[in-house]
Amino acid sequence: MNYVDFFYSQCVGIYPNDETKVRITEDTVDYLKDNKFSSDKIIEVLKLSKCQDCLYPDNLPDELWNDSLIRRNRFYYHKRLQLISKAPALDILTGKIITYPFYKEIIINFTMKDLIDYFYTAMDISKELIDIKKDSGSFNYLFKKYSAIKDIETLDLILVMIDITKQNHRVTNIINIEEYNSEAINTLRSWQKEARIADANKIIWRSSRWLED
Repeated sequence: MNYVDFFYSQCVGIYPNDETKVRITEDTVDYLKDNKFSSDKIIEVLKLSKCQDCLYPDNLPDELWNDSLIRRNRFYYHKRLQLISKAPALDILTGKIITYPFYKEIIINFTMKDLIDYFYTAMDISKELIDIKKDSGSFNYLFKKYSAIKDIETLDLILVMIDITKQNHRVTNIINIEEYNSEAINTLRSWQKEARIADANKIIWRSSRWLED
């Protein structure tokens, strides 16, 4: 389905005269698709945005984040939470390097179920053993405890604790990932420092290329 055509023909009622607005809308729709939203959900979002003649990431409806552990417009360092453009590739037929416009976006949907699945996969535990109530309670305890660390997103910290735990030994109890809390905090602060130096600690939307001078 051509979502951009649907947006302008069925929701807005007219295409804008500014081609840049159409391109930005195309990129924002691609962002929704890369977030694996269903066709029905994308159409719902487009209908909710019918009063605009351009669909920017910043004016997507807040309800998209309702069930997500992601905090809107926050930058996350963990790769599981990022959408990054394709790396340059060699065209073996021409010998030329193919480059793609750079972007680094944050996903919209990462739910408690996704976090539990991430833990079970990392620890190589059968998903049949998932106890949603118990596991959610354990992670909620960690979120509450580590939210006191204001310079680090708690979801980032929990994911890094899982990763470091996996590198050292497998655990079956979620709370046991706390053994590596200090190492995870230091890792994230190191990433933050490197990103600040490289000016890489911010979201770069794929649509921002159309706004460049």
